[in-house]
Amino acid sequence: MGRGIWKLRVSNLKQKRAAKSESTISASVTEIGAIHDSLLNGFRELVEGQIKICTNWDCNDNWQRCMYGGIVEFDLMADVQDGIPIIAPRYGERSSCPVVRLSADRTLQSCGETPFVAWREGWKSSKDSSAPLFELMSASFTFFWGTGITPEMQIMRAEWYQPPHTSENAANPHWHIDWPLPVEEWMMSGIHLGMGDWEREPPWQMTCSDKQSLVAWAIHTLKYTRLQFQHFPLVAVRSDI
Repeated sequence: MGRGIWKLRVSNLKQKRAAKSESTISASVTEIGAIHDSLLNGFRELVEGQIKICTNWDCNDNWQRCMYGGIVEFDLMADVQDGIPIIAPRYGERSSCPVVRLSADRTLQSCGETPFVAWREGWKSSKDSSAPLFELMSASFTFFWGTGITPEMQIMRAEWYQPPHTSENAANPHWHIDWPLPVEEWMMSGIHLGMGDWEREPPWQMTCSDKQSLVAWAIHTLKYTRLQFQHFPLVAVRSDI
C-alpha cells in the first residue's frame, strides 16, 4: 500500500471518529420549549396562518413525564380554533402527518399551485428524574405539492438524523427526492443526497451539537426551499414531447 493512500485512509478514519465523538443536543423540557419558540418565530414569515408545534397532534403536557428511553415526536401544524389541521399521507412510512401551506407568490397563486410543508422532531428521554433530559434523534421537513388546501403529492424531504440513529453510509443532513421514477413501483426516495460538509470525504455526516445550529438549519432550509418553489415552480410536462 502506498504511503499516500495509507495517510488518506488514516485521515478519513480520524474524520469519521471525530464526527462520531460529537454529541447531539441534550435539552430539558424548558429548553425544548425555547427551541420551539425560536423555530416558530422563523417559520411564521414563511408559511400561511397561525402555527404551533405539538406532540401527538395535541398540546398536552404528558410528554414532559416521558420515562427513560421513551421517544417523543413533535409536529408543526396549523393552530386552528375550529375544524381540523390539514393532513397529508406520507410515502414509505405508510402514515399521515399534519402540514401547513408555504406562503406562495403571485406566480404560484395564479396557477392554483400550493406547496405544503411538514416539520417533525424526534427526542429520546435520556434521564429518568423529576426533570428529564431529552436527546435529539432527528429533525426533518417533508414537502408536498397540491392545489388549494389539498396536498396531492409528496415530492422531497430534508432530514438531519443524529448518531446512532442513522446509517453509517448516509450523509447528514441530507435531501430525499420522493417523486416516482418512470418505471412502475420504482422510487429513488432511499437515496441520501448530502447537504454539506463536502470538504471531507463522504458520507459527510455532521452532528447537530447545539440548539442554535438546529434552529438555523431548520429556518434557512425552509427559507431556501420556499425561494426555490417561488422562482422555479413545478410545471406540467407534455406527454407527447
